[in-house]
Amino acid sequence: MKKILLLTAAIALSLSAFAQKPDIPGLSDEQKASIKQLRTAMNKEIKKVNNLLREKNAHLITLQDEDKPDQKAIHKTIDEIAGLKGQIMKARADFRIKVNAQLSDEQRAAFQRHHHRPRHDRREMHAQKMIKSKKVMGGAETKRLRD
Repeated sequence: MKKILLLTAAIALSLSAFAQKPDIPGLSDEQKASIKQLRTAMNKEIKKVNNLLREKNAHLITLQDEDKPDQKAIHKTIDEIAGLKGQIMKARADFRIKVNAQLSDEQRAAFQRHHHRPRHDRREMHAQKMIKSKKVMGGAETKRLRD
């Protein structure tokens, strides 16, 4: 029974570390649900645009690989790619604006600190969380396997 409880606690701990993206102090359950809904909607929109973006990039490569490339067609495709990237940027900006509107001043400051941090810092932070959760999980799993 202790083994199951320990494993459950380890899983809950690792999942709770990822429950809030980013870590915003003092979020109510209502705020969490609303932000999750906003993030889901944004991700769906971005996924559709990313699919179109992949198609346009593949089309651009095809145009550029022709024996006699059509410069107008290439420029048109590049403009379409730029427009799609702009749509993604706008979707992310809209998400941040909508989330900011729901936060207190303290929460907003934490949210903005996260989004103004260089991307490599965020990746490093995520990697550290993964290492910590694996240590917790690894220890529980190792102990469970030994018994």
